[in-house]
Amino acid sequence: MDKSFTLKQKLLLFVARFLGPFIIKLIGSTWKIRYVGKTELNQCRAKYGKVIFCFWHNRILSLCYTHRNRNIGILISTHIDGEIIARIVKRMGYYPIRGSSTKMGVSGLFGMIKNEKAKDLAITVDGPKGPRGIVKPGVIFLASRSGLPIIPVSCNSSKKWVLSSWDRFQIPKPFAEIVVQYGQPILLENVKSQMQIKRHSHILADVLNEVGSCT
Repeated sequence: MDKSFTLKQKLLLFVARFLGPFIIKLIGSTWKIRYVGKTELNQCRAKYGKVIFCFWHNRILSLCYTHRNRNIGILISTHIDGEIIARIVKRMGYYPIRGSSTKMGVSGLFGMIKNEKAKDLAITVDGPKGPRGIVKPGVIFLASRSGLPIIPVSCNSSKKWVLSSWDRFQIPKPFAEIVVQYGQPILLENVKSQMQIKRHSHILADVLNEVGSCT
């Protein structure tokens, strides 16, 4: 364990590593889950080999359960909060990739594209610290450079707790009805200028909000 963490943080990481996955799986096993757009997703994956899932940070808990054990490479920050998430998702069948949602941070994720351990890729586009609902440029950079399609994803629940965190983090309640909605694939080519990146970031934010409102 990294010696840069305090004793309290080390204890928190140890508890989260074992207790976090157990709680998520326990609650998730009671959910009634429905997937929308899965046929189109599978067709897209068959054509391109991999896809880049993108979603808002406040949906990460529910999506962590619904997409478990698929060896998805997920970009996670290097902060202590990210360390907690990384240890949880690794035990749930993900491949954590450390970095940020900025252009430079995605360089690590870009290097994972050809890695067979990562079946698909995933980014919380407004993480790790917000602002909420603002798409950071990393996913645009990655999609443009890799040629892989972006798949906007939303996960809404009939009953949930909403925390007072910066992202209004959502925790679906036991026995909730969960709808996972996949949006249409987005392909980006030759996105180089800051103006282009900003424009596509705004478009992606609108698409994510629209996908979320469909569930």
